Amino acid sequence: KLDSLVYQFGLDRQSVPANYLDIHCPNWRTQFPLPLEDDIGTRFLNNLLVIASNEVKKKAKKEVKLSCTHYFSWDNQSIRTEVTLPHKQLFMFTREQLSVSRIDLVLFEGQKLLANLGTGYAQFDGEQCHVVIRKTRAE
Repeated sequence: KLDSLVYQFGLDRQSVPANYLDIHCPNWRTQFPLPLEDDIGTRFLNNLLVIASNEVKKKAKKEVKLSCTHYFSWDNQSIRTEVTLPHKQLFMFTREQLSVSRIDLVLFEGQKLLANLGTGYAQFDGEQCHVVIRKTRAE
C-alpha cells in the first residue's frame, strides 16, 4: 500500500509525505489497520513513506528507454521478444480523459493481448501526463 501511495501521489518529491497525504488524500490513514492518528503514528508512517519514496527514487535513477529486443532460438526455431519500458513514460492524456490516476497497462499485437504489465499511476505536471510504470519488462 505504501508503494502505491508513493507512485499515485508522487511522494518521492515530498519532504514530509504524511503531511502531503493529509492535505491531498485526507482518508489515507484508514487503509492501515493500526491506530495511527497520534503523533507517534504519524512519525512512524512518515518514516515508512520516506523509505518507500527513496526506493522509488533509486528505481528512477536507473532510467530505461522504451525498447524492443528480438531473440531467435535455433533449438526450437522460435523468436522471443522482450519489451522494456521506462519507469516513467509521457502519455498524451488530459485530466478530463482520466477519472482516476490508476491505469491498467497491457501490450497488444493487433487485436491479440500479449502481456499484462499491471498497474501504472498517472501524474500530471501542468498539462503533461506521466505514467509511472511498476512492471517495466515483458516477454
